[in-house]
Amino acid sequence: MKKILLICLVLGFAFVSVSNAQPIYASTYGLNGYYEIGNWSQVPNSGTIDISGAPNSLTFLSGDSGFEDTTYISIYAPCDIIVKINWTYTTPDVAAHWDFPVYFINGEMFPFSTYDMDGALIQNGLEVFTVQSGQNFGIGAYTEDGFGGACTIDAVSFEFETVPVGITAALGVFGLAGISLFARRRMKRSKKEV
Repeated sequence: MKKILLICLVLGFAFVSVSNAQPIYASTYGLNGYYEIGNWSQVPNSGTIDISGAPNSLTFLSGDSGFEDTTYISIYAPCDIIVKINWTYTTPDVAAHWDFPVYFINGEMFPFSTYDMDGALIQNGLEVFTVQSGQNFGIGAYTEDGFGGACTIDAVSFEFETVPVGITAALGVFGLAGISLFARRRMKRSKKEV
């Protein structure tokens, strides 16, 4: 019986060790490794994407061609991640709500939560959002009207933080320990009946 319990505990600790090991896609600062700019799809539409500052920064210039569109880059997440982007924004337009920074997850567009639609024509902030493994995500500049002057968004730093899986692994150890205790009690009952 002790052997079964020992085997379950060893397997449980091995599971925790493997789960907490550094993932293939470790946290990354800047557009490096998997997130290198060449791995992203670039969709300028009527705007422009300046990648000359990569791997440290990118600049998006929204369209100003008289129609709505989005200038962006996108990539598939290799694992669960937390995306952090330091950004600055300027526009010569009459109001901040006509052109603004956005991110996408599986085609659904979200304005940066740290951006004020009714705010100043010069803004900055730190945008943070989570993406699940396999989801397509991206960032860029959206123009609602394509008129009155394009916005410029400088993404001045990037961080892609891998989400830890330690809690799930710990629950796995408790589950294995519970199974071993159940098996032990069952074996004791079987011996008493004989």
